[in-house]
Amino acid sequence: MALNFGELAYQPRWPNPKRWKDMRDGLIGPGNIAQSAHLPAYQKLGLKVVAAADVNPAILERMRRRWGIEALSTDYHAMLAKERLDVVDITVHERWSDMKLDAVRAAGAAGTQRPG
Repeated sequence: MALNFGELAYQPRWPNPKRWKDMRDGLIGPGNIAQSAHLPAYQKLGLKVVAAADVNPAILERMRRRWGIEALSTDYHAMLAKERLDVVDITVHERWSDMKLDAVRAAGAAGTQRPG
């Protein structure tokens, strides 16, 4: 399906699944929705979530225990600076425009679930 934004026609492409095994995904705000929906879907597709950032250390500990993700941070800037990410999934409740710009600068791609 092509989307038309004035003069910009955009045809989204689904990434080649063969490349997914090499992609490094980061997660900002890995709360209940991310852990109950996003991570199981990513796992099923073969995407590797290698890093996560959240202001709540208890959520990060749950990420470590349940999903085996070791690169955890309470500061998303630190995660973006340290990890070599290909894409960042932003699932926070706050407005995320700054986070998205930071993620795109660091990884080249970012996804968000909420308007911001």
